[in-house]
Amino acid sequence: MLITYLLRRAPAVWLIPLIIQIVCYVKILKKMGKRPALGIVPVLGDWEMSHDLFRGMHTFWRAAAVSACLFATAAWLRDGEYALMLRISAVAVYGVFLARLYWRLGRQFDRNVLFRIGLILMPIIFMPALAFGKSAYLGPVDFGPAAERSGDGPGGGQRKFDRFPRVQPEIAPAGGVREKKPPVGGPP
Repeated sequence: MLITYLLRRAPAVWLIPLIIQIVCYVKILKKMGKRPALGIVPVLGDWEMSHDLFRGMHTFWRAAAVSACLFATAAWLRDGEYALMLRISAVAVYGVFLARLYWRLGRQFDRNVLFRIGLILMPIIFMPALAFGKSAYLGPVDFGPAAERSGDGPGGGQRKFDRFPRVQPEIAPAGGVREKKPPVGGPP
């Protein structure tokens, strides 16, 4: 939906997806227990959703600041190749943020991986399914990178897609030299 906003010459092309996005954001924010009125402006809806989905990571502000700077520089340059390149870069930066937001949004509504990929690639179809479907919001969970690595996040440390179980790393003694142990069942 983000790319359709760039088509300023044909309002019918971007107005309908914008209305669908507003209605879906209001419904999703209501399911999340947030202020649904912020869904009327999609950027504010993204900001409100990112509070629960990116706990303490300030991800929205990074993407918004970089995109705003790129758009401001493109406006300063007016028309030309460099201005177009900066506009496309700004859309790409905010698009990466939206992809991460939609991925975590699908995860918090307990949707499978294919649905989350569809939510990222075709939000005009999958966002209404998420908003008006029967899936319930699981609540805010600390999805920070440290929680995903340490095992404090969802799944209790052992994720179902891990091929091998996690083992505790060996800690060297204070001297820093480890004892060599002979392999079990092998030659001495």
